[in-house]
Amino acid sequence: MAFLKALAKVGLVELEPHEVAEMNAKAAKEPAPELSDEELAAILAEDLSGAAPAAPAAPAPQPAPRPAPSSSAAAPGVSLDAPLDLPAVYQKAQVPEVPYAAETLLKVLDGLKAMDAATRKTAIMAMDAADDKWTIADPVLDAQRKIEALGAAKADIASALSAAQAKTEAELTQLDAYQAEAIKTIREKIAEFEASLEQELKTLADQRAQLKTGLQQHKEAVARESARLDDEIGRLSELKRIFGPELSRPQS
Repeated sequence: MAFLKALAKVGLVELEPHEVAEMNAKAAKEPAPELSDEELAAILAEDLSGAAPAAPAAPAPQPAPRPAPSSSAAAPGVSLDAPLDLPAVYQKAQVPEVPYAAETLLKVLDGLKAMDAATRKTAIMAMDAADDKWTIADPVLDAQRKIEALGAAKADIASALSAAQAKTEAELTQLDAYQAEAIKTIREKIAEFEASLEQELKTLADQRAQLKTGLQQHKEAVARESARLDDEIGRLSELKRIFGPELSRPQS
């Protein structure tokens, strides 16, 4: 009763008329000294100290960590920062050495450009007949093996491009999912996070631009390298076109 009266006195509760009458009647029968302000404060402190503590406010939701973009769109083990090293390509394909390499014969043919095709071929065949250390079959077979190695290299870089594109698309999908979640979370506290949202969107746009730029650069590098390998395949194929029929003839 003293507690309720104390609350009424400090204006924390409002008593109904019948409650006031009951309290006055009881006070008349059992008079009690008027409570001082210090005593009221003590009563309130004592009774309120046993009350259940207020539940802590729930922390503001936070977006998930932003996915980090890859340092490169290229697949592991494949780099086109510089043109492919053709000797390394041939070594990887285990192209065996021959007494007379295809490139050597191509240089000789380049030196005989002034001659017509028939004369050049006759001159090369004469060189073959005069040197027992090699036959025309050596550079032609070497060219065929290297053509196969270059074809495999083209397939490798094309496969790497496919892997890089799939990887980039997956990262872009992650960024899209992250953006949707970030927008939903940040808008729940739009007043506090409006500036943060703008920065997040800018960062995501920059990451998309970086990923797309990296992929475009990779595509351009693959296109350049494919064209270079096609040129080399064409050069090497010239030997097969010129001297291929000779291989099918019986050697005298």
